[in-house]
Amino acid sequence: MLPGPGGEPPEYHRGPGYPRAPHRVTWVATPPSGWWQPKRRPAQVPYYGPPAYPAIPRWGFPRLAWREPTSVPGTPARPPRSVRRVVVHARVAVSVLWMVAISALLAGGGEVWRYVLLVIGRNAALPADVVAISDALVNTGALLAAGLGVIALVLVLRWLLGIREVTAVDAGVRLARPDWQVLLGVLVPGLNLFVAGSVLAELEHTALGDRAVRPRPSLLVLAWWAAWVVSEVLAVTTALLNLREGVQARADGVLWYAMTDLVAVVVAVLTVLVIGALTGLVAPSAVHNPRRMRVVSVADAPAPPLRPARPAGSAR
Repeated sequence: MLPGPGGEPPEYHRGPGYPRAPHRVTWVATPPSGWWQPKRRPAQVPYYGPPAYPAIPRWGFPRLAWREPTSVPGTPARPPRSVRRVVVHARVAVSVLWMVAISALLAGGGEVWRYVLLVIGRNAALPADVVAISDALVNTGALLAAGLGVIALVLVLRWLLGIREVTAVDAGVRLARPDWQVLLGVLVPGLNLFVAGSVLAELEHTALGDRAVRPRPSLLVLAWWAAWVVSEVLAVTTALLNLREGVQARADGVLWYAMTDLVAVVVAVLTVLVIGALTGLVAPSAVHNPRRMRVVSVADAPAPPLRPARPAGSAR
């Protein structure tokens, strides 16, 4: 049934000849209870599984090898020094130091041979080939020792600066000297006679981690310090004595050069030992490789079962 012309219910409409009844009733349409319920939203449960995407992601990592995050804003430009870097620098420095020792030994042997030829040449003529080989041996050994010595110095300084920072961080202390003071103390002649050994002594004391005891260098560090001082003093003395003129002065210069080369061999070998000892205090497993062990025999032990026990009705 439709409402009347005035919007009133149909029972109030009696046709054109009947009067209209007043609006006394208002209809309110309400749905019956129980036939409709609002949808409940499921509770948001956090997802703990692997990443899931409805489609293949269009993003990804660049096809590059892993590198230190030095290009990220806010990070230092210099990568932090770590034990791994210290070990790598130590291995490279030790390899070059062995080559320096061999080259210096070659030059020292050539100088000794040259002095023997000088003694023989006082009473007899020397073959030109023998003299040429002696000169080539001395010059080649000296050039190799000088060039490799500069490379070894740079590598040892990199190792020294790195292990100083690592040991200070591990011990929870501040560095006694900044890096620039260490570089000046090692590179400046005269000053390095006192600073180089003290830097190694401080490094050894920090690596040992015993703050209650006064720093006392070990015998190895003291031996290196003494060899370092002797080598520098001997090198300066040899350079000054080489300024003299005369046959005897040149013959004496050959001996001084030979002693300088042999002391350089001792310094290179002691440096290798010091690097290995101090690096072993920071990373023992990286220097002293553990021996591979294997079981040869087992005594007084029950024999293991050949196969696990399986019930008769179990599925195979």
